[in-house]
Amino acid sequence: MSPVTLILSIACSGPSADIQELQIEVDDDVVTRVHVSWTSSEATIARVDFGVDGLDQSTPWEDSPTTEHHAVLLGLPSLTTARLRIQEQSGALGEDEEVSTGLLPSSVPAFDHEGEEFANWSLLPVSADGGDHSVLVLDGLGQVVWYDQPPTSEFGSFTAELSPDGQSIYYLQNDSVARVRLDGSERENIDLAGWDVHHDLTLLPEGGFAILGKVEGLVEGDAVSGDLLVEVDEDGQERVVWNFFDVLDQLALDAVDLKTVDTGMDFSHANSLTYDADADAYLINLARLHRLLSVDRSTGELNWYLHGAGTSGLEFQPDRLLMRTHDTDLGPEGLLVFVNNTEDDECSWVARVKLEPAFERASLLGAFDSEVCRDVFALGSAHSNDQGGALISWSTEGVLEEIDADWKSRGSISVSLGHAFGYSYPLSSLYPP
Repeated sequence: MSPVTLILSIACSGPSADIQELQIEVDDDVVTRVHVSWTSSEATIARVDFGVDGLDQSTPWEDSPTTEHHAVLLGLPSLTTARLRIQEQSGALGEDEEVSTGLLPSSVPAFDHEGEEFANWSLLPVSADGGDHSVLVLDGLGQVVWYDQPPTSEFGSFTAELSPDGQSIYYLQNDSVARVRLDGSERENIDLAGWDVHHDLTLLPEGGFAILGKVEGLVEGDAVSGDLLVEVDEDGQERVVWNFFDVLDQLALDAVDLKTVDTGMDFSHANSLTYDADADAYLINLARLHRLLSVDRSTGELNWYLHGAGTSGLEFQPDRLLMRTHDTDLGPEGLLVFVNNTEDDECSWVARVKLEPAFERASLLGAFDSEVCRDVFALGSAHSNDQGGALISWSTEGVLEEIDADWKSRGSISVSLGHAFGYSYPLSSLYPP
């Protein structure tokens, strides 16, 4: 398959079934991905245990008994020798084998790690000034363990997300959404030409996704650009859920919102989209208007909105204004909001907000400021992890930071100048749950 391919053809006896024709191959396209295949003399259910310092990772058990086996090892760093062992569900074990992963392409950047090892892996898009773009998964020490590199002309992604079934990565391209299986077995581009797709997508629990698009309309008599929310189901059927201009009159726009209206401008500037499973609704962040909207998924009607200064919408009296915001995340401890620099605060920060729409109110629960002032002028995200903390992407600074349940920094992963991160997500595994 490649210069770093290792192919073994051996027979090793176990208490249950002989393992025969064992092949261990490093993937041609992703040199940190390893394919293991073998046959057995009897139909069995098996998996592969593997790791660098020990056999601390495992592929999923096969679905049903078979004599033809194939497993894919995910999560290994480059230029690393790993051990692996085939294990049958009956308890029979194969012999230990070794495999060495390959050298990363020069277009994949290297990262520096400081502090404690991250509790989770990190999924993020990375863009470079020189034109190299990647969607990466990093381990807790900032080592690249998975990557995808689309052609530069097709890349337009600010976000990448893991599918609910844990098998694929979705990310935006210029006029499409890419879906790439982690094991390399499948890849497709879902054409969305005509919607002017931008900024963000969110995946739906039953399959499919929603994206942000553009639409033209009038504000104060001027023709401006607003936003659409479009759902795409698993069969590729598209449905417009929401149109900014349909709720314009409900947003209580004031003189500040309207003072710079000009023909052709990007008036609402939606830059974040989150699915709220509990309410079956979407959260849409309108950055230019400083409003976070909750929109009913079925009807597209406005449920409520939060204004970053509390001047309208839900009752909100924050100590610090949420006036230039990007990505949002609904976590168990409240809504996380990434706040870019403002006239009153030159440093970017992360807010945690308690939403109580049933009582028509919201409150600021807390804030996280990095020890170093980080001036993130675009993008930025914060997403909850399984440990009660969060992964923060200081996007234009090229820094990831992990915070614990007490909102204290645990460590950081950074890249050289000239690179920027998109919205980033913590991952607990590269295998299905």
